[in-house]
Amino acid sequence: MFVELLKLASTQLSKNKNLILLVLCSFLALNCGKDEDLVAICENLSDTTILSEQEAYFIELTLDNLPSEEIPRLKKWQKDIAIFIEGTPNQELLSILNAAIVELNLLDGTIKIETVSSLEDANLRFFFGTPQEYAATIEPNITSLNDEVSSIVTIASNNVSAIERASICNDHINFPDLEFQQHSIRQVLARSLGLKNPSTSFTTSIFNDTITTNTAYSPLDREMIEPMLGTNLKPGFCPNTIVKAIN
Repeated sequence: MFVELLKLASTQLSKNKNLILLVLCSFLALNCGKDEDLVAICENLSDTTILSEQEAYFIELTLDNLPSEEIPRLKKWQKDIAIFIEGTPNQELLSILNAAIVELNLLDGTIKIETVSSLEDANLRFFFGTPQEYAATIEPNITSLNDEVSSIVTIASNNVSAIERASICNDHINFPDLEFQQHSIRQVLARSLGLKNPSTSFTTSIFNDTITTNTAYSPLDREMIEPMLGTNLKPGFCPNTIVKAIN
């Protein structure tokens, strides 16, 4: 099993826009298979390929930056997502999460998201609490945590890059500011779909980790999320097949 750890830097701003805290968010991608098992015929994009702004941003968010001789593959859900909520969320946080789920389900996608009351029925565990508690109870392989980590997303994929399970830690104990939570909950939920990479490309995007005052999915964000909830894109797609599928 291959484990990759990416540090995503965010900032939390006070109401008067002064920088008061640096927040580090961690993303773990667990690949349980081998690239040679994938069935899609893949190529990297040629140096002369001209991408639209949306295509370039989608590839930036979803694909790993590998050496030129290696071809990155898309990790994506192929089934409905059932979320089991754990930890100590209050009603405000649950309302934010439920609103985000409704917003994603309103997009034009065939993969739907719901909350479930039983862990046995879930394929995504959403934990409200500290990263230390999350590591102790849900993802024991996570180590080297510090007090600056505000959220963690863990994705496990099979040998064809289909996401089989995921878990999320959202720290509301050390980061209780409600505006920050509006941003964080929406961001980690979207990242758990496979939109995993940090970016500073667009100031209004929920995926921008230097701006934590974005508390809603922007029109561009919805363009990024919608293909991850559809079936035109398949797990294991690489740059050339992604571009064909989203056009």
